[in-house]
Amino acid sequence: QQELTEVKDRMVSADQLPAIQSQLIELARSSGCQLRKAVVQAGSSETWEMERGAEQEAEGVDPSIPVPGQTLPTSMLNRFADDNPYSLTTQQIGLTFNGTLKQSFDFLDQARQAPWLMTIAQIKLTRQADSDGQLVVEASLAFHRLERKE
Repeated sequence: QQELTEVKDRMVSADQLPAIQSQLIELARSSGCQLRKAVVQAGSSETWEMERGAEQEAEGVDPSIPVPGQTLPTSMLNRFADDNPYSLTTQQIGLTFNGTLKQSFDFLDQARQAPWLMTIAQIKLTRQADSDGQLVVEASLAFHRLERKE
């Protein structure tokens, strides 16, 4: 129950993103980076699929239950989608910032340690032309929330 409460507290909703943008600006400043852009990108939502663990397989779980990576007929997928009351919503913030390699990693590490249920979905590092060790970093941070379907 305690672990569930901790995860729920870290989930991010769309209305929290403006405050997170502001916090990212502060994290960039404290790490010595120059944040050039922090844009909220279109979000997505998909049905949350529970994974079947090895212990369930050992207990003889019904083989008609889907497993990750298994392709199922549409009729079967619809049946499971209707039975599943949860959806996973993912919102992203696209970032572009400048800094040295150390500053950039410090910034990303601070963002990773923040109390958000977040993953770094994409990152691209390029060396800035005619600069003394400066990088241009483009990153996409994905913020997650598991919600009960309406």
